[in-house]
Amino acid sequence: MAESLNRLPAIIRESFQLASDHPVSSATRFGTDLDADSFQMIVLACALEENFGIDLHDIFLDEIDTVADLFTLVENRTGESTHG
Repeated sequence: MAESLNRLPAIIRESFQLASDHPVSSATRFGTDLDADSFQMIVLACALEENFGIDLHDIFLDEIDTVADLFTLVENRTGESTHG
């Protein structure tokens, strides 16, 4: 199950139209490192909903600061875990 969460960096790269080798780690900050605007965050949310079958309509995407925050959100919404 956790394997699908490993796709998260690739989904972020695709949503932000980054090169496939662009570094995306858990510490990557959407605003500072990726210069994300609200439209890009909506595109990312749509991609996450499509890829993981989750509903993010109630999430304030501007409150998601890092990839780690997003990973936790997706993990909680999908019930997947990389722990254990």
